Amino acid sequence: MRVMARLGVDVKERLFGRTALYFAAITDKNTIIMLLISARVSVDVKTENTGCTPLYIAALRGHEAIVKIMIKARASLTETEQNELTPEAIARMKRYHAIASLLEGGGS
Repeated sequence: MRVMARLGVDVKERLFGRTALYFAAITDKNTIIMLLISARVSVDVKTENTGCTPLYIAALRGHEAIVKIMIKARASLTETEQNELTPEAIARMKRYHAIASLLEGGGS
């Protein structure tokens, strides 16, 4: 993160309404997620156009490790996107049963 700061990279900046945390969640980049969380970015920041959180995106894509990291970072399990779906609801719709169970039990 220090290297990024020295280069003038703002990890909270948005590109097309999405943050670095969003892009790390959608591409399943565990290490980047952990670095961003350690830099204290908001884990519940929503996309500007659809209102998706990084946890929602990880659940949508079936990225179980990212979901676990986000739960441990205390991401909201109840935030909804524009269609009022929670991360658990989208995981169930996509038949990612293990992820849905994690979200239902709050990570336990």
